[in-house]
Amino acid sequence: MGIENTKFGKLLNHIYENYLIYLNGLNTLIFAIIGILFELNTEVTEYKIHTKTIGWFLFVFVFVLTVIQIVQQVKEIKSIEKIEREKTFEINSLKIEKNDLDIKIQNLENQISKINNNSIEIVQIHLAYLFEKMKLKNTERISLYKFIDDKFYVLGRFSSNPELKKRGRNSYKKEGLIFKAWQLGKYFKNSGIPVANMSTRPKFRRGYYKVLRTYPFYGIKTP
Repeated sequence: MGIENTKFGKLLNHIYENYLIYLNGLNTLIFAIIGILFELNTEVTEYKIHTKTIGWFLFVFVFVLTVIQIVQQVKEIKSIEKIEREKTFEINSLKIEKNDLDIKIQNLENQISKINNNSIEIVQIHLAYLFEKMKLKNTERISLYKFIDDKFYVLGRFSSNPELKKRGRNSYKKEGLIFKAWQLGKYFKNSGIPVANMSTRPKFRRGYYKVLRTYPFYGIKTP
């Protein structure tokens, strides 16, 4: 067991951490003794020394301790200031680095947004080409899906009819008409599939669904 774990070691460590407080107390005590010695103003016959001489000796001793105390305090203040400057520099460096990363992230997000916009535009152009190539009517539309995590995500949709070109939602569950067409390659809706409410969507009670491409993208011709 090291001395630092003993009572004496802990006492030394406590004194070292709080030595300035103890020095202040010691200085106060010695100054009180000096005052008493100067008040006595007599000679100690046994040692043949005057009390004032002892008082001056103690005064010099206290003066040296005070100088040591001041020097140590100055060192500690400089050390604290150095640590604060280093922390301030580190914080400023981290802020600059964060700003640089924010700018890079924003640039990447802009690039991704641009790529997405370009991709959407390319998909729309291809779907428009297929729409014309297949000679579809304004009562029909063509959609591009990607199957991810048991869902069909709409990547694009085209029709010469603006109403049919609109997206009702961005994804569809693995069920219903699209799922049937995906399974069979093509599907003509006449039975076996839950039908939509006739009062709200009568045009979808019957129709022909055909898969134009395979995994992972599906272009489906719908009514």
